[in-house]
Amino acid sequence: MNGVAAAILRWSATITLVVLASLVAVWLWQRYETDPWTRDGHVRVDVVRVTTEVSGLITEVHLHDNQPVKSGQLLFVVDRPRYAAALEQVNATIASARAQLDFARKEAARDIALKDLVAAETREQNVARVQTAQATLDQALAERATAALNLERTEVHCHRQWHCDQS
Repeated sequence: MNGVAAAILRWSATITLVVLASLVAVWLWQRYETDPWTRDGHVRVDVVRVTTEVSGLITEVHLHDNQPVKSGQLLFVVDRPRYAAALEQVNATIASARAQLDFARKEAARDIALKDLVAAETREQNVARVQTAQATLDQALAERATAALNLERTEVHCHRQWHCDQS
């Protein structure tokens, strides 16, 4: 009986150690995977990633550590002066394109009114200048829309309610 008792004892000890190791493994997995923690307390928040649609330096920050943030609140501003200058530059380009178009139209109208006193080639060149000036103006207007959109996107607002933690 001593041989059978010793075998049962070895098997019991092995099964007990395997069950105990399994229970410890389950407990550790739950502790580190389902209930993450820090030294300061338990973490039970969603991570909110904030990205900008324009590049540049962050020039203004409108929140501080541990501040509750409401939806629609301004978070930070990205390099607004550079994008404002770009919009002003496009506005100047539009003014120049309008002046060139106006001059080209006047010149073409004058040459068309003079009929045979102006060479046909010159009239055709002036009509082509009007079309080129119109295309330049259209391009500048499209660039202004892009510049205005970029300027608007320099302000980054919160899209949902959360709690700021900048650590």
